[in-house]
Amino acid sequence: MAILEGHANDLQRGAFAQAWQERVRRLLLEFADDPDVIRVRPV
Repeated sequence: MAILEGHANDLQRGAFAQAWQERVRRLLLEFADDPDVIRVRPV
């Protein structure tokens, strides 16, 4: 919550950044073939 409110300290910002990167990594590597997670559509 501190991140969203702009009150996070350096430790909290670093932990959030690391957790976010891990989430993105998992989505791209572990769930890339799951159509319920990632959908690619022409625009």
